[in-house]
Amino acid sequence: MRDGRARRSAFGALLLASSLTIQVLPSDAATLRAKYSLSYLGVPVGELTTTTNIGPTSYDAQLNAHLSGVAAVARPHRVSVRAEGTLKDGQVLPSSFSLNQAGAETRTIRVASVAGNAKVTQIDPPFEIDGPRIPLTEQHKMNVVDPLSALIMPVNQTSGDIDPSMCRRTVHLFTGAARSDLEFAYAWSEQIKSRAYSGRVAVCSVRYKPLAGHNPDATVTRFIASNAGINVRLAALQDIPYALLVSATVPLPLGTGKLQLDEYSIDGR
Repeated sequence: MRDGRARRSAFGALLLASSLTIQVLPSDAATLRAKYSLSYLGVPVGELTTTTNIGPTSYDAQLNAHLSGVAAVARPHRVSVRAEGTLKDGQVLPSSFSLNQAGAETRTIRVASVAGNAKVTQIDPPFEIDGPRIPLTEQHKMNVVDPLSALIMPVNQTSGDIDPSMCRRTVHLFTGAARSDLEFAYAWSEQIKSRAYSGRVAVCSVRYKPLAGHNPDATVTRFIASNAGINVRLAALQDIPYALLVSATVPLPLGTGKLQLDEYSIDGR
C-alpha cells in the first residue's frame, strides 16, 4: 500500500513538473482535426477522431475511438487518449500521455515523461501475465514517443510536394507496457482521389520490431513482427510542416485491417 501511494505521489509530482515546461499554445497555432474509419475484412468496425493543436514549440493532442460490431466483442468499446509535449529541432518530445478504455474491458494508462524520456508509468488494472515477457529496462524508456504523439510527423517542407524522406523515420514507441520500433521506409508515391483527400501521397512500408514488455512466444506478436505487408500513406500538408496520415493497412492472420481518412481540416495558420 505504501509503495502504491509513493508511486502515485511521484507520478503527480513529475506530471506537475513536466506540465510547467509546456508553453501555452499561441494564437497562431494550427489545429489539425481528422476523422478515420476502421474496417476489417472490408466490414466497418469503428471510427476514431483526432484533434492536434500544434504551436511553434509545443503540442496538445486528443484521440477518441469507438469500436462497433464484431470488434467490440473482443476489444473495449471506447478509448480516449491525450498527449502533450514539446517540439524542438524537428523532434517530438512527449511530457504526458493518458489512455482510458471502457466497455468489455476497462483500463487506465498514464505515462509522465521528461524531454521524451518516460519516468513514471501507471497501469490500472495491470495487464495479466500470459507467458514469458522480455523485461523492460530504463534504457527502453529513453527517447520514446507514445502512440498518439507518434501521429505527429514533422516533414521538411510545407509545399504539399511528396518527398521520400517523409517515410524515412523510425518511431521509438512506448505504450506504457511495451517498447517497440516502427521502421518506416519509402516504397512508392501515387495519386489518390477520395472524398477526404485528393493528391499525391507517399506510400511507406512499416516493419514492427518488438523490443521489450512483450511475450516473444505470442502468435500475433510473431506474425506482426514478420509481416512485410504493413503500409501507410502520408500526405504533405501545404499549411503546416507535418504529414497527414491518409490510410494504414495491416494484414492480420485472418484478414486485413484498414484505417482510412474520412475528413480533415486545418484551422489557424
